[in-house]
Amino acid sequence: MPNRILIVYNPSSGRKRAQAPWRRLLRLLPDFACSSLNIRTERKVLRLMLSQCDIAVAVGGDGTVREVIQELADLREKIPLAILPTGSGNVLARSLHLPWSPRVLARLIRNGTSVSIDLARLDTGEYFAAACALGYLSERVGATNQRMKRLFGFAGYLWSFFLRHRLPQYRFSVRAGNREYEETGHSVFIVNASNLFGVHSRNVESLHDGLFELTVAKNKSLFSFPRLVHDFYFKRKAPARFSLLRGNDFSVRCSESLPLVLDGETFQSRKKIRLNVLPGAQRIIVAKVY
Repeated sequence: MPNRILIVYNPSSGRKRAQAPWRRLLRLLPDFACSSLNIRTERKVLRLMLSQCDIAVAVGGDGTVREVIQELADLREKIPLAILPTGSGNVLARSLHLPWSPRVLARLIRNGTSVSIDLARLDTGEYFAAACALGYLSERVGATNQRMKRLFGFAGYLWSFFLRHRLPQYRFSVRAGNREYEETGHSVFIVNASNLFGVHSRNVESLHDGLFELTVAKNKSLFSFPRLVHDFYFKRKAPARFSLLRGNDFSVRCSESLPLVLDGETFQSRKKIRLNVLPGAQRIIVAKVY
């Protein structure tokens, strides 16, 4: 049985501090050789410590999980990852039906059941597992400060949206495989995991089918967002508010430089992104294989 576990925690993640959950998890695994790392203060040694473990555990939100996955992918070693979600969105954890309890997670780690999920890699070297956004959505996510997220969780993002209720319109040039499109909208998002509101989108397929879904959101009013969300989650046929493409190789060019968000983490603004899907690139410890 693997016995070296590294618990990577984010002390500022989500509505409550993450120290208590990771400490409880540590106490629940006395038969493992466990070490811990604060990703905010010890980030420089993350890769080295990951290279010396058999199982990695991320305690935090989607951004924390993405940072750990980035280092695991760069190591090119299939070290399984367990996730204890404490963030505001936790899209990947919700999509995989992962537990929020340290006690249940400790049991899963002992059982050792895992599933391989797809990752996407940008040509600039960044990886993500759940979602990528470019445009109005990424701008508002980046504008939401940590205090709002800690106080209100996901509702903190919604407040940020209402602070800028006029939706800008951009011209996007999208390529998926050998197909090219021109679309006008306020945002592009590329997703592999979609469970943000307790349900899976009917337009997003499996986390391990080798495909991601690209959507251009075209609604022009903030007040039409509920219809857009409803249609994206429950309608199979793409309505007028968004367009949908599936593929494993995307490039997007925008009419102006826009912030980029990968799994909740904000990156420098850019006018162009290109990515490839890496099938089954990361193993995640789960309760049930879907």
